[in-house]
Amino acid sequence: MSKKPYRGDDVYEISKELNGAVNQILNQKNNLEKDYNSLFAKSNKEFYSFNPKCFIIIGQLSSLQKEQIQSFELFRASCKDTEIITFDELFTRLETLLTIFEKKDSSIMES
Repeated sequence: MSKKPYRGDDVYEISKELNGAVNQILNQKNNLEKDYNSLFAKSNKEFYSFNPKCFIIIGQLSSLQKEQIQSFELFRASCKDTEIITFDELFTRLETLLTIFEKKDSSIMES
């Protein structure tokens, strides 16, 4: 995110890195869909491509100021084919999964 507001005091420009990452992953998705037959038709492995979801892991939400978060959230919500997640959000999700698995494991041990 830019450090200074783009317009007024509540709109921030998305970083060059995030814009580039979105364009890069959409280009890769496009290439996969165009070249699907030539890539996988000759192999004996089953592989299907039905509008694949793209993921970008970038930055830390905790490093953004309150005013910047709104612009970031609006941007990522508008990316319909690309899921944008920050490293700290990913870490929190992984911690949650680990906690769930640990609870399941301990309940199995008690049985």
